[in-house]
Amino acid sequence: MNEVPGSRYKYGQGESMSLIRQVWLLLVLTLSLAFAGALGITVQSARGYLEAQLGLKNNDVAQSLALTLSQQRSDTTAMELMIASQFDTGNYELISLRSPTGAVLLERRAQPAATTAPSWFVGLLGVEPSAGLALVSDGWKQIGRVEVRSQSSFVNDQLWQGTLRTLAVLSLLALGAGAVATYGVRRIRAPLDQAVQQADAITERRFVTVSEPSVPELRNVTRAMNAMVARLKNMFDEQAAQVEQLRRQAHCDALTGLSNRAYFMGRLRVLLGSEDGSAAGALILLRIVDLQGLNRRLGHPATDRLLQDAAGAVLESVRRLGGGDLEAMRELVEHLRPSGARVGLEHAGERLSESRALLEVGLDFIKLDASTIEGLASDRARAQHIEGMTRMLHGIGLSVFAEGVIDTLDAQVLWECGVDGITGPVVQHLLPSAR
Repeated sequence: MNEVPGSRYKYGQGESMSLIRQVWLLLVLTLSLAFAGALGITVQSARGYLEAQLGLKNNDVAQSLALTLSQQRSDTTAMELMIASQFDTGNYELISLRSPTGAVLLERRAQPAATTAPSWFVGLLGVEPSAGLALVSDGWKQIGRVEVRSQSSFVNDQLWQGTLRTLAVLSLLALGAGAVATYGVRRIRAPLDQAVQQADAITERRFVTVSEPSVPELRNVTRAMNAMVARLKNMFDEQAAQVEQLRRQAHCDALTGLSNRAYFMGRLRVLLGSEDGSAAGALILLRIVDLQGLNRRLGHPATDRLLQDAAGAVLESVRRLGGGDLEAMRELVEHLRPSGARVGLEHAGERLSESRALLEVGLDFIKLDASTIEGLASDRARAQHIEGMTRMLHGIGLSVFAEGVIDTLDAQVLWECGVDGITGPVVQHLLPSAR
C-alpha cells in the first residue's frame, strides 16, 4: 500500500504514534504552555505592582523627610534625631544623608530581615524597589541628599504566598481542563473504535453497521464505512444467489427444487461407500401414486402446485439448523482464534451458499463433501456451480478444499474451478512420492 510521505509519525523503536496519542500530546503541551504562561504573567504582574508601590513609598518618605530636614537650618543634632525617629517608625533598611560630594553625613542602617520565601525564589523573582531620593537645603544653600530604602523581605513573603495561591488555583483549573479533555478524547475515540471493530468484522465475514457519531468528520468516516459494508453485503448476496442458481440448475428439479435423480444417486453412493459415516441408516422413499391420473383430473397447474407443496414440506423437515447452534459455533471460533488455530467446516454440501449466517461465524476454510464433487468431470453444470461457489468463498477470504476425491479427471476439473487443495485416494495417483 502506498504511503503519503510525512503522513506517519515515528517514535520509540520505529513505531507509529496513534492519532489518540497525538491528540493527547497536543492537549498536554497546550495545557502546559497555558499553565506556565498564566502563572508567569500573574507572578510578574504581582511583582511589578509590589515593586512600584514600595518604590512610591520610598520616594514619598524621602520627600517628606527632606522637607523636615531643610527646616532644621543645618542643625546636625536635630537632623540626626529626625532621621532616627523616621527610621524607628518604619520598616526601613537604610536612611542616609549625603553631602553634595557623596560623603555620608548621617546614616541609619539595618540588616535585611528574614524571609519565609525560598532563596531561589527571592533570587529569581525577588522585589527590588527603587530607593527614594530628595534634596535637603538651607535656604538657597544645598546641604545634601537624603536616601530612603525600605525592607523588601515582607514584600517577597507576600509575593511568595500569592504565587502559591495562584499555583493552587491554576492546578485546579488544569485538573478541570484535563477532565474535559479526557471526555472529549473519549468522544472522539469511541467512533474510531467502532470503525476498527467494523473493519475487523468484515475480515471475519460479518457485515455490521454502526450508528453515526455527532462529530461531522467522524460521521463522514462512519457513513462511508457503513456504505462499504452495505455494498459488500450486497455483493456477497448477489454471488450467493448466482451460486445457488447454478446449484439448482445442476442438481435440482426445476419445478420442486428437490435434488434430481443423478445427484441423489451419486450422493447415495458416496454415503454408502464412506468409512466415517454411520454404520446403519434408513432410506425413506416418498412416491406420489398415479401422477398421470392427477394431471388429468386436476390439470397441470394444480398438479404442479401439489408437487411444490409436497417438496416444501420435505425440505422444511430435513434442513433445520437452529440459531443457537450458530451462536455456539461463533463463540467457539472466537475462543480458538487467539491461539492461532485455523477453523473450518468439513463435509460442506451444495446448499452452502444458502447458509450465509454459517459463513459469517469467522471460519478460515471450507471442505467440500465428496458427494458434492463426484462425477464432476462429466457434469458441466455442476462444475460451473463449484467454480462460482469457490469464487464466492475466495471473495470473503475463505480457502476451499475438496475432500474424498477419487477420479483424476474430477481432480483436474477441481483445479480448474480454483480450489486450494484436494484430499482423497486420487492424491496417491497425482503424487507418486506420497506413497
